[in-house]
Amino acid sequence: MDALHLPCGRTVQYRLVRPRSHQGHHRAPGAGQFQYRPYVVSWDLVEPEEGKFDFSMIDYQIEAARANNVRLVLLWMASWKNGLSHFPPLWVKANQDRFPRVVNAQGKTLEILSTLSENSRNADATAFAAVMRHIREVDKTHTVMPSGRK
Repeated sequence: MDALHLPCGRTVQYRLVRPRSHQGHHRAPGAGQFQYRPYVVSWDLVEPEEGKFDFSMIDYQIEAARANNVRLVLLWMASWKNGLSHFPPLWVKANQDRFPRVVNAQGKTLEILSTLSENSRNADATAFAAVMRHIREVDKTHTVMPSGRK
């Protein structure tokens, strides 16, 4: 098991897994095994202001992966991670009227975006779509493999 240290201070454990089909995949020099690395893309860093995207970290990671003959597996951290909402941008967190939170049985508002909010879903989906469009435009060699992509 390897560990991925996230900007929020959390650590994710992961294991590199060899894909079923190796055709078209690159090997790291001398490694004898395909090299895949999880790459966290955090909504709050990609869209710090609503509708204004910063893809510089994504571009840097793609270039670094290419230079090291590594494939990246995209992990989108956005509305929810382990049941909490640590990764939405500040403009989402600051507007609880537009992006409502979960309220527990004691009436306490929790740091969890409501799954029933269309505004939350649509804002998250818009940001994710922008990230995927950008990756499609800049990653012609398919260095990034979104999780779930075959």
